[in-house]
Order: sequence, then C-alpha cells, then structure tokens
Amino acid sequence: MRIVVLWIVSFTISLVGWGAGAALSAAAGPPSSGGPPKYSIHLLGLDDETHTYPDGSRRSSVRGSGNGNEGISSGAFIGSSFRFTTQNAGDSGWLFTRNDQQLRQTGLLAPEFFYGPWQDHRTENWAVNARGQVVGTTSTNPTSSQGVDLGWYFDPATGLTTRIGSSTLGSQPPRVDDYPQFLQENGLAVGTSGPGTYTAWVFDPAVGATREIGLPDSTDLGPDTRPILQTVETVTSDNLVIGTSLRNSSPSGSYHGEAVWAYDPDADVTTRLGFFSDSYVRKNGDKLTRFDGVNRNNLVVGRSQFLAPFGGFDSAWIYDPRTGASTAIGLGDPVANPTYDDQVIAITDHNQVIGQSSSDDTIASWFYDHATGTTTTLGFFDAEHTFGDGSSQNSIVAYADTGFVAGHAERSVGDTRRSFNVTPWIYNPNTGETQAAGLFAGGYTTPGGGHWAEALRVNRQGQAIGISRLFANSASTVQRDSAWFYDIESGQTHELAQDLMIRRRAIWNRPHQLNDRGQVAGVMTNNQGGGDYVWFYDHETGATTSDFDIRNEFTVDSNGQGADIEILQLTDSGLVLGRNERHIFNRGRPTFAAWLYDSSSHTTYDLSFSTNSEGAAYTDVVSLSESGAMFGTYDFYGETDAFEGVRYFYWSLVDGFHDLESLIVGDFDAAGWDTIIGSLNFSGDLKIVDESFLTARGRRLDGSYMPFALIRVPEPATLSLLCAALVAGAAWRGTRGARSGGARCEAPFASLGGRR
Repeated sequence: MRIVVLWIVSFTISLVGWGAGAALSAAAGPPSSGGPPKYSIHLLGLDDETHTYPDGSRRSSVRGSGNGNEGISSGAFIGSSFRFTTQNAGDSGWLFTRNDQQLRQTGLLAPEFFYGPWQDHRTENWAVNARGQVVGTTSTNPTSSQGVDLGWYFDPATGLTTRIGSSTLGSQPPRVDDYPQFLQENGLAVGTSGPGTYTAWVFDPAVGATREIGLPDSTDLGPDTRPILQTVETVTSDNLVIGTSLRNSSPSGSYHGEAVWAYDPDADVTTRLGFFSDSYVRKNGDKLTRFDGVNRNNLVVGRSQFLAPFGGFDSAWIYDPRTGASTAIGLGDPVANPTYDDQVIAITDHNQVIGQSSSDDTIASWFYDHATGTTTTLGFFDAEHTFGDGSSQNSIVAYADTGFVAGHAERSVGDTRRSFNVTPWIYNPNTGETQAAGLFAGGYTTPGGGHWAEALRVNRQGQAIGISRLFANSASTVQRDSAWFYDIESGQTHELAQDLMIRRRAIWNRPHQLNDRGQVAGVMTNNQGGGDYVWFYDHETGATTSDFDIRNEFTVDSNGQGADIEILQLTDSGLVLGRNERHIFNRGRPTFAAWLYDSSSHTTYDLSFSTNSEGAAYTDVVSLSESGAMFGTYDFYGETDAFEGVRYFYWSLVDGFHDLESLIVGDFDAAGWDTIIGSLNFSGDLKIVDESFLTARGRRLDGSYMPFALIRVPEPATLSLLCAALVAGAAWRGTRGARSGGARCEAPFASLGGRR
C-alpha cells in the first residue's frame, strides 16, 4: 500500500527510473522561489456496481449540453456516468463542487424515475455555474422514445432539486420536453420546451417558479397564422434574455416570419426588437428580423429585411434597453438607400458597431458610435479607388474591441489582379479618420501603377500588420513579399525584418501574430531550400531578433537547411509559442519540436519532453498564461524506445518541466488511482479552468479509466498533508519501488515534491 508518495526534493529534468530511452529535456528556467503548484486529486464520476460493466470498465465524462457549456465552471464540474445494468440503461448525472470537494449525483432521483426491473435511468446535465448550481433533464423512460425529458434545477447550498421548464405548467400538452440551455451566475435558468422548440421560459430560484417568455402567437410576422416557435439566442451577464420567434409552416418545415425579442426578468417584460412596420415586408408578406449580437452593456444589434427593387435587403439596427428603442445604424434603408444590404460584423463593449453594406458592385464599410448616434463610412472613395461604373469596394479585414478597424480598398488603376490590387487602411475611432497603411514607394508599385497588399491584424492600440509585395523591374517579376507594421501615432508604415529577408534571400515574409504591446512574431521563407526562419519585432525598442526556434538534425531537411515553422501564440507579455516539424517517419503519429521563446530574456525553451531514438516527439500545449505557466500533453517513450502513451505536464518559466502526476500530493493509492497517464485518447480530456482547478483522465487501480479533478493545495495545507500522511503510515514507496521505515514530520521543508 502506498500511504503517501511525496519527494522532499525539487523535481528536475532528469527523471530517475524512467529509463535511458526516455530522452526528456527542457530548459530549467530561473530558480524557483516556492516550487511548482501542488494538487489534491478527486474522482469525477460514479464507480459503484451500477456504473461498472462486468469486465470492470466504466464510462464517465465531464460534459454539459447547454449552449457553450462544456461541463466546467470556475467552481464546479458536471458530467455523466454510463449505467451498465442493461445494454440501454442510460446515464447518471453528477456534480463535483470545488469548495467542499464533494461528488453528488444529480437529477430527479425519486423511485418513479428508475424504470423497470433493471432500474434504468437517464439524467443529462446541461449547465453549471460558479456556485455549483446545475440545470439538467431526467427522462421518464430511458428505454423508450416515449420518454419525456423533464427539466430540473439543483442547488448544492440547500441540497434541493426543483422541477423547472414548461413541463411544469398545466397549460402545456402532455408531451413536453425541456431544454435548460443557460444558467446564470445568480441562478437564473433559461431554456425552451416542446416538441422541437416551442416555448421559451425562465426559472428564477428567488421566485421558485417557471415563467413563459417570448412573443405571443398574435404577433404580426406576416400572413401566416400558425403557432410561433420560440428560441433563445443568448443571455447577457445582466440576465437580459435575447430570443427569436419564428412562424412554422408545417409540414414543409420552412419558416414564415421571424422576430427578435428581449426579455427583462426584473420587469417581467418582453420587447420586440428591430423594424417591423409596413416598410419592412418581404415579397411573400413575411416580416423577417435577425439577431446578430449583444455586448456587455445590453445593447443588441440585428437586421430587419425590407422589400427592395430587386429582392429583400437588410437594414441594420441597434436596440438600447434604456430607451426601449431600435435605431437604424447601417446604410440600408427602404427609402433613403433601397439598394444597400447591411451586414453586421461586430458590436464592441465600447458601444460601437462595425459593419459592411453592399449595393450592386459596391462594398461599403461603416462604423457606428452609439455615444454620438453617428454612422461613418470607412475606406477610400477617390478616383484611385472608384471604378468606371461608379462602384467602390472597401472591405473589413480585422477589428479590435476598442473600435480600431483594418480593411482595404480595391484600386481602379494598376496592372495586378483586382482582388489583390488594394490599399490597406486603418480606421481610428478616436479621430474618425481612415489612414492608408502598407508599403507603396519604389518597387512596391509596379510600372503600371499596381499594388499588391494585404492587412492582416489590428490591435487594441490601433497598430496593424500586413504584407506588401515588392516587384523587380516589371509586374511579372516578384522580388519578395514584405511584412509591415503600421504605427497609429505617426501614421507611418515600415517594413519588418528587412535586413534578415535580404540576408536569407527570403521571398515570403508573413507576420503571424500581433499583441497589444506592438510586438510581432513572424515567419519568412526561402524558396531555394533554406526553409522557414522565425523572427520577433518589438515596437517599443525597435529591435528585431531571429532564429530562436529549435534547430537540430530532426527539424531540418536532408540538406541541413529547410525547416517548417508554425507560430501558435503570442502573449501580451511577449512569449512566443511555436513548433518546428520533425522530418521523420513515426508510423502515423504527428511529431514536432515545440518551443517557447521569452522575448524579455531572449531565451528559448525546448518543450520536447520525451523523444525516441529516431527523434520523434510531440507536445500539445492546451493553455499558456501570460506568466509562462502552461498545461498540456506529450508523447512518452519508455525504456524500450516504444511509444507508451500520452502524459500530462505542467511547465513554467520559473519551475520548468513537471509531469503533472508528480505534483499530486496525498495518499494516491487510498484514493484508488494507479496513474493519471497512459491512453492515447487522453489528449482531448485535459480541461483547464485556471492554474488551481483542472480536470483530466487517469487509470484506476482496478484498471478502469475515469476523469478526475485537481485542486491546488496552498503551501500551508501541503505541509499539513505531508505531515499527516507521514505520521499515519510507516511504509511508503514510489512508482518504481518500495521503501519501509519509520515516518516522522519535520518542518520547515525547503521544497515539497509530489508523486512520480
């Protein structure tokens, strides 16, 4: 029996007992001040006889069925465990709460919800919030299609499960299935019910009752008078519910008429949004309004269709719940601009809307500022950017949540293809001006006056990156594609990594990532066998660094030059996550050299934690924080050089590499775990809430595989756990061997290691 598995030494790169075949390596990083985080492990899922197959296998997973809910919150996990009483026994739902570290079965658990002699049961968890409140459904008969899914709400603070949804209302038909799609942090639950989606509802735990919401059947959506089907689009953090009402035209399955509405649970009022006067009618008489988005200030944007001379076009609008009014914001208007069709691209949390409108061959970009109530057209409309038929095309490429917009205007002069002959531009919401970006002087303009350019990204400061093509002698001869940086303060554009491009004889240079500090990570390519080269530009210092990727005999081609580089992430703290493809055969397994570059210290860290003799390695970083802490998985190669499965890891700039299992404290055996590493299928099971709360999957002592939660243990608690464990037992051993002897607790310890 392993009473405790803890090492009173710092965990280093060299892992004793893992064998010479496991070539593990990583830069250790700066000295650790407190050591890596330590975790307690907790079983997720039900493992009793009902949930265990005769061969000892079990099937549990962390998941939720609600909109955007993966079964995780900052305070809890939810999931399901398959019931093996029969071949069609259903599922049991469960909840694990972070604060009290309890696992509870969820759902309607009265005897009538366990069907037949085998007590079949099916509960599905839909959503969980930070307080551990859960909404879900339980079937009245899990073995038959005649079973009805009944909604419920569970509060761990009271331990009570309450029926919710339209199935609780006497006005509904006998067959009503509930779909509790959203659960707010204050406990408000929102969903739909019916055959398909028929009614929308909210359950307020403060009131303890379900209320139907949405537009009534009498709402004018056009000539069709069939019943309205309600759907819920989203719920804001302030509990404003946005939904859609559609008129069903059964049995064809099509819909006639669509309306958008907002429900305020505090006032218990539903308001129709958008435009629906006689000017906004389609050819068939239907009234059609669509939802496009909502921001954190509860401003809603959408489009209402009007009858244009050549068909139905959309007019964009914004709804402000403070005034209760919908206001036109785009260019489409049934009277003023009947040929413009609006498209809403985004609404920012600064109450700005970004969109485009099209009319025949014209594409017009626009920006709406709710503070001033004005819409500004973006781009260029001079002779250089206007075609012979009077059309112009200004398209949006990227935007920032601060309102800066990057786009391009097609040029009517020049000798390159029209779709590439463009002028990139940046719109500054602070000044209301649109400025040209990109490189144009010298060879960046062909003898015929053409440009080839592209804007790629814009950050929250208004700085932007893109590409411009440099021509040599004629439009048919390309010298290189140059990366550029646009400075919002000076309004100037300059080339990035120019000297490096020339030295490397590179023909393509692409800036891949731009952060909010004006730092850029990019890759240039030599088309004469030199391969890819990575570079980093810092606008604050004006410095460019390069060649910080991992280069060795496995990451270059046979001539010793070419490398295939991919940049995965650039943080605002200046960390670049990337990988180089390893040019080796590995029996179908992907193989890369992953690395992290710290621009502040100009240090590159090798993230290839295990390789075989052929150089195969694979690391998948699931999350990377601004401080440089990361979690992920990597392929492990054992003593015989064979692939032995996927392992979880923790890595940070301060503490370097640690197998995640080595950071678990407490009595590993008593908790029923053999290992948290192994199966190839584990790679998709690691989910990170934050550095102190995560879930993954491991192997139990009985050979079954189950999910688990890891909760970070504060340092004082770590010492207490260690002392209690050492005093409780006199024998302890590690993964590869056993030790025996007296146990005693002495403090303080310089550092505490975990199981390995």
